[in-house]
Amino acid sequence: MRLQRLIACATVLAGAVVVSSATVAVAAPTRYEAETSPATCDGTIDTNHAGYSGSGFCNANNAVGAALQFTVNASAAGTATLGIRFANGTTTARPADVLVNGTSVQSASFEGTGAWTTWVTKSLSVSVNAGSNTIRLSPTAADGLPNVDYLDFEVGGGTGGCGSGSFNAEVTQSGSTYTARNGSRTVYTGTSYLSAINGAIGSLTAGRTSQEKVVVRAGGSIGASTVGVPSNTSLEVCGTMNVGNRSGRGAVETVNARNVSIPYLTMTGNPYFGIRVYGMNNLHLGQITMQLSGGLGIRFERDLAANSNVRMDNIFVSGAGSHAVETWNVDGLTVGTVTARNVGESALLLQTTTNAQVGLVDGQNVATGTGYGVFRLANRAGRVGSSYPTNIRVGEVRASGGGRGIFCVSESGGVVIDRITITNTGNNSILLENCYNVTIAAVSGTVSGGGEVRIAARSEFPPSRDISLRNLTVSNTNIRWSPCQGTNNTITNVTRVNSTLYWC
Repeated sequence: MRLQRLIACATVLAGAVVVSSATVAVAAPTRYEAETSPATCDGTIDTNHAGYSGSGFCNANNAVGAALQFTVNASAAGTATLGIRFANGTTTARPADVLVNGTSVQSASFEGTGAWTTWVTKSLSVSVNAGSNTIRLSPTAADGLPNVDYLDFEVGGGTGGCGSGSFNAEVTQSGSTYTARNGSRTVYTGTSYLSAINGAIGSLTAGRTSQEKVVVRAGGSIGASTVGVPSNTSLEVCGTMNVGNRSGRGAVETVNARNVSIPYLTMTGNPYFGIRVYGMNNLHLGQITMQLSGGLGIRFERDLAANSNVRMDNIFVSGAGSHAVETWNVDGLTVGTVTARNVGESALLLQTTTNAQVGLVDGQNVATGTGYGVFRLANRAGRVGSSYPTNIRVGEVRASGGGRGIFCVSESGGVVIDRITITNTGNNSILLENCYNVTIAAVSGTVSGGGEVRIAARSEFPPSRDISLRNLTVSNTNIRWSPCQGTNNTITNVTRVNSTLYWC
């Protein structure tokens, strides 16, 4: 039998700290079968594809919103690992929103598995409350969900969960008291969440040349202050960090450093920047959830040292007044998903950024009434030397409502976007202005309603060239190239429904 640990977990809601203590066993996750109540399937429970567990699997209807919902029980508040076993016998990925207790927290893409009898497990991380929680998979495309067999659910302690594995220092909470320890040594005890975190980080080996790990098994408020993460440090925050606004600074910062990892962080509040970065080499941001009431989510600074080898797994930002994720001066960027809900400016904004690989950018009600867009490239993003070789690849962009869908501007380019789904944007669905070597919908795409698809130009930059619009269905909005400047801009395999083409 594995050892048990007494962990005090906390979340911060509307400024109040709610604490629950529970003994959490490091054991196997709890399995919830899709065919067993209280799970609900907007479709049928089928048995016609071998290899499933239990008495069947959920074959949800092929429709947007035809959901599968599990009701799970968490022994404590914190970060939970979801293991979703599914099969997708098609060659087209099936995207879905993941909702926890009715709130969309991230997007998932269930790729083709080769056959309906080939079952695989996708691992996701979400924040949950102590006690009962609903986990809902709501498809965002007409094909609906894949077939889903079951959900494995575990809070902390397990493989891939926040706080699992070995660590060097930790922060725990009992009532209003926080304690930071490094091994048997207590480095802080008191009522300051900030001091406990900084004490744990400060207790790590001075001058270390390999990464050491801090686990924060508690939630609380740091106020208008900053947690700094130095070189060779991994910081896992398993509770919820509430933050205030420190002008020009981040609630969490990692600057002029290398080999830093923040695998888990859930943040609430109104920061100036949620996470602020510059001068970084080898940075990993894992499962980052920011449910904000203002500020900017993740910011790579413009006028400070450049960054290289940056990886972000799954970023979810809601309620930010500015961008969800904004990069400057990054060479070598890998992003799994950026999900933005009701943010003021862009979901993902790349600037002076090269050699990037992005899986999915998903925005709803993003950049409403502004000149920004769900996915935006600006300020020579994708420019290598004086040219624009293809060096930014994006798997999919999804935009619904808000301002623009895709916006490329100010001598940016070198980008291929494989798939797009853009619906009822309040400004341009797509605007390509003074950009070079840009391919939209290399695989497939739809634009429905909203502002027009346009190639444009400002006089201060050379006009757009080598723009390719492909494999699109455009409905109830127009396609326009105006003014008629630039060369080698092409449109191929585009179907128009109630749409006029104005092409030079």
